[in-house]
Amino acid sequence: MINLALSAIAAQLNSKLQGDDRVISAVSTDTRTIKAGDLFIALSGEHFDANSFVAKAVEQGASAAIVTKKQAIDIPQIVVKDSRIALGLLGKMVREQVNPKVAALTGSNGKTTTKEMLAAILKLVAPTLATAGNFNNDVGVPLTLLRLQADDQYAVMELGANHKKEIAYTTGLVLPEVVLINNVDAAHLEGFGDLQGVASAKGEILAGVKHHGMAVLNRDDKFYQYWLRKVNAQRQVSFSVVDDSADYFAADITFDNVGNPTFRLCTPSDECTINLAVAGSHNVANALAAAAMASCFGIDINTIKLGLESMKNVQGRLKISALTPRIRVIDDTYNANIASVKAAIDVLTHFSSTNVLVMGDMGELGSSTANMHQQVGHYAQQQQVDHVYTCGALSREAALTAGECGRAFLTQSALVAALIELITTAPETQLFTLLFKGSRSAKMEQAISLLTIKLAEHSTMLIENTTLVENTIKERKC
Repeated sequence: MINLALSAIAAQLNSKLQGDDRVISAVSTDTRTIKAGDLFIALSGEHFDANSFVAKAVEQGASAAIVTKKQAIDIPQIVVKDSRIALGLLGKMVREQVNPKVAALTGSNGKTTTKEMLAAILKLVAPTLATAGNFNNDVGVPLTLLRLQADDQYAVMELGANHKKEIAYTTGLVLPEVVLINNVDAAHLEGFGDLQGVASAKGEILAGVKHHGMAVLNRDDKFYQYWLRKVNAQRQVSFSVVDDSADYFAADITFDNVGNPTFRLCTPSDECTINLAVAGSHNVANALAAAAMASCFGIDINTIKLGLESMKNVQGRLKISALTPRIRVIDDTYNANIASVKAAIDVLTHFSSTNVLVMGDMGELGSSTANMHQQVGHYAQQQQVDHVYTCGALSREAALTAGECGRAFLTQSALVAALIELITTAPETQLFTLLFKGSRSAKMEQAISLLTIKLAEHSTMLIENTTLVENTIKERKC
């Protein structure tokens, strides 16, 4: 964060500083991670009030606080009506003072991967800030803006939402020159009602783009025409995996033996071959979106190629690794909706092995919950997945719909025990590929960790038993 005086912050928030003025160089909303000298912002919500943690924040080293109620503590304080709004205004203040070129992107799938692809391109040109982790909501976005440094020339901001007007709000904070709507699918339906509600919410990003900015739209998405009507035709470009009338499109797509795509990137002015180090055909679309956004900033095609090809898997998103010589794991546990599960299944079935979908519940699907899980089961069966193991009351529908290959469990311990049995009773030459997938609330990454531990224990037990048998044989020979 850049250095800011408390008095300047108070003026930005239309509030009065109570106490001595001082310079702040970092902000925190969490007493568990606060550092000496930080400005503590006491966020409040329906079920919590961080004003009661100000004393603890001071014990941890906070030198000032933004509060909604004056605290009986001898540190400078700025009292505001709404600390969340104050956080947003402070983030916007930093964004305006640093004044980088900003790209903002949203969509139901691929936001984080596309963000990382674009950041990889822009970092080759100049210092670039990008959203970290899942800091893409009305709290995470301003916290990301507060990470801006004076030399940052670009910022790549991921904007998510689980309710209407959230993207409109965060777009107003980041003030982007280039925006992207990647796609729309059945995600967060509880907050938006239906797909049209999701499309409308994602479309909020278009109203916030600067008057001279550009919008990048997915020509393959069912809502492309809907979004196109909301933006000046001269201020938008399109991308497509299948339609060569788009401004940016892919041709000659092929895949290597682990599912990584190679394709010809075709732009309005040039073309080149891209070899991605991330698996799945859906990542071709993500790469096209990132290339289009970079081009809107004037980045040349050679730099785009270098950036895309240098981008590696993001943790929890189709990260492929060898757990043992026999067991390949695809970690796609970060989140899940129907489209991302199908895309992950397509990657899974690329491998010549015994393929297992290990799935946790998909959340926030409202009245479509049962149907969406059933669709997963049908798709897994259609794609000839060998086994569908599920964990949770909701995903049970997927296992039941998958037929004979489906098994449902209520706990991760039972799930992992069944996986251990499946693997250890198979011939030693049999190879397995396990795809772990689920919504954030399912925490399927914990199942990967538990499986790793149990496999290690099983291996140790086998070694001990083998040693015991060998020693017994030696004793008898003696």
